[in-house]
Amino acid sequence: HAGFMSTKESLKRLMPGRLIGASIDSQGNRALRMALQTREQYIRREKATSNICTAQSLLANIAAAYAIYHGPDGLSEIARRVHGMAVIVK
Repeated sequence: HAGFMSTKESLKRLMPGRLIGASIDSQGNRALRMALQTREQYIRREKATSNICTAQSLLANIAAAYAIYHGPDGLSEIARRVHGMAVIVK
């Protein structure tokens, strides 16, 4: 499953998985790009920090598309709604 987190610049190479960065494309539009990836086949086993399977990339892409579609405000609203329901159930 996909997970999203933030980090300091100095710690980004210690994170498992892929980092996505924001850029501006040739027409001036905001674009997302893969900035850094850690894949098992590219690094020595003793240096590996993740166990991400390529087969899970579809789940990650769907989660990213969901996040992009809803945007920051939409995700915040979803989080508030889910938290509110969790409080009621508790």
